[in-house]
Amino acid sequence: FILWMSFCPASMDASTSARRVRIFSVTLFKNIFPSVKSNSVIISNLSFFVLSLHISRIDFQLFSALNVSYNQIDSAAALEKAEKLRTLDISYNMLTEADGLKSCIRMQELSMEGNPLENIAWIEPLTELTNINLAQTGLVEEDLVYFQNMKNLQTLDLSGDMIFGVSAIMDLGSLQQITISYTPLNDTDIQKLEEKNIEVINETVYPAVQRLYFIEEQAEISVGETYWQDPVCYPSGSVLEDAVWTSSDETVAVVDQSGV
Repeated sequence: FILWMSFCPASMDASTSARRVRIFSVTLFKNIFPSVKSNSVIISNLSFFVLSLHISRIDFQLFSALNVSYNQIDSAAALEKAEKLRTLDISYNMLTEADGLKSCIRMQELSMEGNPLENIAWIEPLTELTNINLAQTGLVEEDLVYFQNMKNLQTLDLSGDMIFGVSAIMDLGSLQQITISYTPLNDTDIQKLEEKNIEVINETVYPAVQRLYFIEEQAEISVGETYWQDPVCYPSGSVLEDAVWTSSDETVAVVDQSGV
């Protein structure tokens, strides 16, 4: 049984929204939750006023699954006693850290997507995690060391993070799938992951090149020398592929297929 409660006071007019928010919040958190027998709850799209004011009244020890995504939450302290929690979706909030999750050592599935995390040291004790979503959280390569003891980790989403290498998690024998869309991860590391039979999901879509510029419009080279200049592509983020390079006067200079 899953209890789903969603509330958006933005749809109310300004003169009545505050009063209705207070009525709703008191009814929801003070009266309804103590009588709930469910071990799973979804609290999605509540106002920050409601959630921050009354979330401490919820007995999170009852829940094994919890969804509190899109609520502007800036602290996970209320989850310190949620030791039975197996599944948590706390994505798209305002968390910079989540030390309150350290005690959730039984957790198996965690989504922190869209939070502006500054460090993830708190995740290291959660060694039973099997599925982790840390997409668009600002992770860097150095943060991956906190996954090294997660022997049950099967899927990992690092989309949109500043991950230049994944050597820290190469020895995770249980890892089956990693998502690296919109990361600067190089082809060498991707190949190494695939050689370990890890499915690499890369849904990065780069914009088409509209214009091509060269910083140096002229260059002097001696006979027999070669020259190459990286072109600047517009718009930013576009990638030049399948370009055909030609010389306007091959009696002066020739150019090969790679542009040299």
